[in-house]
Amino acid sequence: MNSKKNIIIFIIILILVISILFIIFNNKENKQYISIRSEFKNNYEPVIEKNFIDDEEISKIKEDNQITGNSDLYEINTEYDGRKVINIKANIQYKVAFAGIIKQDIPQLDEVDKIFNDNYPSKKGIWIEQHSREKVLKLLEQNMKSKYSITEDGYLSMDNKDEQNENDRNLERLINTDNTIIITINNFYYEVDTITGEIVEYPFEKLDSYQSYDYVRFNNDIIVIVTSNMKRDLTDKEILEDILKIEI
Repeated sequence: MNSKKNIIIFIIILILVISILFIIFNNKENKQYISIRSEFKNNYEPVIEKNFIDDEEISKIKEDNQITGNSDLYEINTEYDGRKVINIKANIQYKVAFAGIIKQDIPQLDEVDKIFNDNYPSKKGIWIEQHSREKVLKLLEQNMKSKYSITEDGYLSMDNKDEQNENDRNLERLINTDNTIIITINNFYYEVDTITGEIVEYPFEKLDSYQSYDYVRFNNDIIVIVTSNMKRDLTDKEILEDILKIEI
């Protein structure tokens, strides 16, 4: 009798163990699936995206600091002293800067997504904005050993590297990057003002004529706005060498 009882208990325990293992394995598979889905999710969310979780806290910070922009433009950041502040989402600043480059004028918030989605480069490497391509090639021709060209779809290509100097090697590193690097030549770019939430012109060259470039970064991608050097305070070589030191 005891033998039968022991067999029944053993079977019950075995069933419980198998059930637990099945639950654990199934849960692990689901987590892996979610992880894979997240990996392929587009990082560039819509410019105006409702943020229900932080909305109340963002509204409070806005009120305390007389900030008037649309709450959905902001994200909460924590300062070194633990104080919470709000800034325009990096994703939004990046898309606005790109939309301004393409439009060659101040973009409106309601058109930024379409401009971005229709024009953003699909491959990695250095992509040159159309109005800057001739100037970029001239800059390279005068200061580099290797020969360069720009493909029909706007990417910088190294055509001959039989002769290379240090600048060529640094540029080759950027050309072969796994990131997207947008290059444009201008004395300003567009950004969203933190206080008003409106798109404004940021005249970085006017503020500092010795600044070789400014940039806007989001995740692994970067927009580099190269100075137009209107006052000729910098040499072309200085500008180029500064750009080639960019950490990607």
